[in-house]
Amino acid sequence: MKKNIYKKFEITNEQKDYLSSKDEKFSKLIKVVGDLENYYIPDYFTALVNSVVFQVISYKAATTIWVRFIKLVGEI
Repeated sequence: MKKNIYKKFEITNEQKDYLSSKDEKFSKLIKVVGDLENYYIPDYFTALVNSVVFQVISYKAATTIWVRFIKLVGEI
C-alpha cells in the first residue's frame, strides 16, 4: 500500500496580508503569482531519508526506489 507522506503547507489570507505589508516585493509577487502549492514531510526522520534519496539520484529513479523501500521496510 502506497502511503502519502507529504502534507500540504497552507497559508491563510491573514498571513499573506501580513507578509505583503512587510515587504513590497513580496506583495507584488503574491499578486502576480497567486497561491502556490507547497508540500512537506512532517516526520523529520522520514524527511531526512527522503531528502538523501532524492539528492543522490534523479527524481524518477528516486521515486521508484522510494516506493520499493517503503514496500520493503513498511512505514518509517
